[in-house]
Amino acid sequence: MPVSESPAQSQEIEVKLAADADFELPSLGSLQGVAGMSEPVVLELNATYYDTAALDLLQSRITLRHRTGGKDAGWHLKLPGNAFAPRVGPGALHAVVRTAGDTAWGGGLGRTEVTMPLGDELPDELHQIVRGVTRGMVLLPAATIHTRRTVFELYDDAEIPLVEVADDLVTTAAADEVGRVVPPIGAACWRELEVELLAGPEDTVQAAAARLVKAGASRSPSPSKLAAALAAAGRAPLRATSNGTVHTRRTRAQTVVLSGLARYRDALVSADVGLRMGVPESAHASRAAARRLRSALTVFRALFDIAQVDQLLKNLRAMDRVLEPVRNNDVLLARLSSEINEEPVQFAEPAQILLRQALAERNAQAWDRVAEWLEKPKSVRLIHRLDEFIANPPLDASQHGTAGRLLPALVAAAWSRVRKLADMALADPDDAEGLERVRRAAKSVRYAAELAGTALGDDPVVFAAAVEEIQEVLGEHRNALLVGEYLVGLAADPRTTGAAGFLYGRLHTVAEQNVLSAVDDFADAWDRADDGELIGWLR
Repeated sequence: MPVSESPAQSQEIEVKLAADADFELPSLGSLQGVAGMSEPVVLELNATYYDTAALDLLQSRITLRHRTGGKDAGWHLKLPGNAFAPRVGPGALHAVVRTAGDTAWGGGLGRTEVTMPLGDELPDELHQIVRGVTRGMVLLPAATIHTRRTVFELYDDAEIPLVEVADDLVTTAAADEVGRVVPPIGAACWRELEVELLAGPEDTVQAAAARLVKAGASRSPSPSKLAAALAAAGRAPLRATSNGTVHTRRTRAQTVVLSGLARYRDALVSADVGLRMGVPESAHASRAAARRLRSALTVFRALFDIAQVDQLLKNLRAMDRVLEPVRNNDVLLARLSSEINEEPVQFAEPAQILLRQALAERNAQAWDRVAEWLEKPKSVRLIHRLDEFIANPPLDASQHGTAGRLLPALVAAAWSRVRKLADMALADPDDAEGLERVRRAAKSVRYAAELAGTALGDDPVVFAAAVEEIQEVLGEHRNALLVGEYLVGLAADPRTTGAAGFLYGRLHTVAEQNVLSAVDDFADAWDRADDGELIGWLR
């Protein structure tokens, strides 16, 4: 069952720096706003880091460790960025979440940290959060890290600690794919400094880091102790990734598409973490990644074995059907809340109360369905199938041309279909299903053109921007229909008062007007997109 909430959340700002063995710490007590320094305390910290044999957590910039010693001994799951900050409410995970922000020094990465009490067994709650990232595979010790930490605090005139400075002597031992310790081939011992904000302005961290750099410290060469330890043992993530890959018109078309698929697969895996924590924004991120996967597979399906492409598309559509209700609820809440707030208070207040109550019930049901889907093997099986497709692509032997030759032709074929759908929709603008078919087909072309642009340059990207306008105006059409339909049901709710019902009727009229306006906007957007100069790269 996904972890949906946490009772505590705090911001953490931290900078990591590298230092030589003979580096001498300068005095930091004279920094602006700092009145003095505490006496140093020496701590012995021992941590065991866990990962899959393929180092899937490391590839997703996630670390999972069991640490003893110091004030925060326990299990720590660190996630990149602050997008995973979970909701707070009843039934919350008994964990502490800390969110760190990026800094100008590059050594401090934004992160969300979930911690649980010390114990020998990996907490199932943490294991479930990363189940999609690990593909359900067993987690093994990947490295052990011993840190001799000398730590002190900088405090202000009121003796409130502002910044914690840690001087770490690090000793590591990495393990192989089955958890056995392996001898290092690089540096397994080093020294690093950490400057963490405790209270007050972030400028204090920046000033302390600047003073340390002036004394001889430097930007940390590695994002984490674990990454450095595994690099010293010659280990790296095994799954294909598109990071840093540069394509040109002469690159094989299939290579360009597979690189895009790997990038979208990684985004889907990252969003899976948020889904399992119940983070509302993760549903949108998951659908966005899945839509790009579906678009690439649909438009460029001729490059691969069609049967395998169709199986992946079937799995991705099944996932979208689970997530779409969450998306719809978010749209309804955002649009209607905004519109209601513009109305007189005697009508807005009862209408807003009922709206939020009704949507909370509906959203709880939608997230329950997401939770049920995540518990099923098919949620992880989808990621496995994407991995296999990317690692061992079922290539069509007859389609081994370059990106410059094949990709424009395939996008052109997809655009030709959009044209036919658009002609029918413009001839019958009352056909809502016809307009929705145009929106979906245009969206596929847009994403495919953006992928092609990674090899073909600006022309596909400019074209994609014009197609995006079609997608947006027809998205407005779809949302207006959704709002109107929901208002009809809400007005019929037995809990609806006369004042609220009156307002819902007014908003329904607005929704109908938005539907008509979107149709007019679509005609204009279509003329701008289907322009000879914009589509000249297609053939």
